Parts: sequence; structure tokens; C-alpha cells
Amino acid sequence: MRSDAKISANTFLTGFYYIDSIARVYSKKREQMKFLIHRTRWLSAFACLCVVVLTVSCTNLTAVQEWSKTSLEASQFNGIVTTYAETPVRLKRYDAFHFKQYKRPTEEQKRLFALRQSVYAANAIERRNQAEALNTILSVVSDYMRALATLSADGTVDYSKNITTLNTEIMNLNAKLAAGKGISKRTLGAVGSIAQTLMKPYQAMRVKNSIEQANEPLQIILAGELRQIVATDFQDDLNTERDALDLYYGALLVDGHPSVAAQDAVTEWRELRQEQNNARLNAVRAYLTVLDTLSKGHQQLYDHRNNLNDKKLIKNLYASVLDLRKQITILAKS
Repeated sequence: MRSDAKISANTFLTGFYYIDSIARVYSKKREQMKFLIHRTRWLSAFACLCVVVLTVSCTNLTAVQEWSKTSLEASQFNGIVTTYAETPVRLKRYDAFHFKQYKRPTEEQKRLFALRQSVYAANAIERRNQAEALNTILSVVSDYMRALATLSADGTVDYSKNITTLNTEIMNLNAKLAAGKGISKRTLGAVGSIAQTLMKPYQAMRVKNSIEQANEPLQIILAGELRQIVATDFQDDLNTERDALDLYYGALLVDGHPSVAAQDAVTEWRELRQEQNNARLNAVRAYLTVLDTLSKGHQQLYDHRNNLNDKKLIKNLYASVLDLRKQITILAKS
């Protein structure tokens, strides 16, 4: 009996230890399962995050970058602004020669000539100041296009221009201009807004945000006062110069009964100046197309800022690039 009891006790203890070991194994397995379940959930969440990040990072900004780079190149053709500033000087010279054709000018003719000469001289000074203001505005537009191209290529931008300095420069130039010839406060505000957009920390700023913030002031500049000055004042000056050229060289052809060789030389110079005038007029028209194309293209970017992968947008941007390239070719010849 004692031996049987001992066996039963040993069997009991063995069974107890076996059950305890099973419990421990099960508990360990349960902890491992909890860990695996937790890790699986974490990995699932991480995978979802990766999908979101990849979706954002895979946004096709190649078209935006190409459009911005081409827009930058086109906006930097400011030779027409220089032509605009220098036109009164050329008109003054042509008018002086035309006045000399009067053998015995009347007092009224002398008075009108002196008045025209003073107007041309004043216009020359005024145009230089206005041209400088326009170049300052165009430089901010170019800076924005450069920044947008850099951002589209995953780069960072360091913009160090001071907004107050920019506006003060233009306001000082405005003070030298006649009433109605200065840059309006609305355009000045637009320039400041774009500069503020450029000064923000681009490392934490997406292309979408810059497009969103810059569109309204950019439209004010491109489709407003700047375009009006180019379309009206620039073209009017060049049309006036074309008429002055005809009078100038027409008078040379008959003045003093020149020889055939002299007439041929004058005719050649006349054709050369007319070609230059036509090239400048073509450049003005091309620049107007550039301003309109930039305005339209950026508005399309703004309208599709939440989906820059839009196929229609990409198609339109590349079409815009081709059009800008054509205008750049024309501008390069002016």
C-alpha cells in the first residue's frame, strides 16, 4: 500500500509538473502571438503609410518643371523694356532732322519743334524710370518661375530679397513719373505677395501651396497693368517710330538731289531700320503672347493644384511649352 501510494504521489507530481510546463509554454506562446499580432498591425499601418507617401511622391511634376523652366526663360527676355525706354531718344533725333527740312521755318513751326523736343526729352527720362520699375516687377516673376522649377525637381529655394526694399525701389521710381504713368498700388501689392510666397521655408512647402498662394498676385501682374503697358505704350511708340522712319529716309532720298549711289545707300539703310522696327513690333507681340501664355498656364496649375497628375493638365502644359518656345525664338531675333 505504501509503495502504491508512493507511485500515486510520484505520478501526481509528474502530472502536475507536466501541466505546469504546458501552461508555461502556452503562456509564452500567447505572449508571442500577442507580439506577432501587434507587429502585424504595426506593419499593416506602416504599409498603408508607405502607400500614401509613395502616391504623393510619385506625383508627376515633370510637366510642371518643364513649364516653369520655359516660363523662366521667356520672362527673362526684357529687351523690349529697354527698347521702350530708348524709343523717345530715337524719335527726338528723327524729329530734329525733319525740322531741318524747313528752309525758313515760321515762328509757329519753331515753337512746335521746341515743344516736341522737350516732350521727347521728358519722355526719355520718364521711360527709363518706368522701364526700371517694370524690370523689377519682371525679375520677381522670373524668381517665382525659377523657384517653382526648383521645387518641382525636389530642390530647395533660398530667397533673400527684401519685400520692403523691392516696393520702396518701385515707389521711388514712381515719384519721378508723371501722373498715370507710375506702377499702381494694386500691382505693387501683387509683387509683394509673390515675394512673400518666395520667402517662406520651402523645405516644408509643397508645389501646390506655392501655386495656390502665388496665383492671384501673378494674374494681377501678367493680365493687368504690365500687359496693358506692353500692348498700348510699347506698340504705340514703335508705330510712331515707323512713321518717323518713313519721313526721315524719304527726306534723305530727295534732299540735295543725291546721286544714284547715295540713293541706293539710303534705301539700304531705310530697309535695315524698317526691319529693326518690324522685329521690335514682332517682339512686343511675342511678349504679349508670353504674358498671356504664362497667365493661362498658371491658372491651369491653380485649377488642378489638387491633382497635378491630371492628364489634360499635363497635355496643356506641354502645349504651352511649345508655344513659349516659338515666342522665345521670335524674341531672340529682336
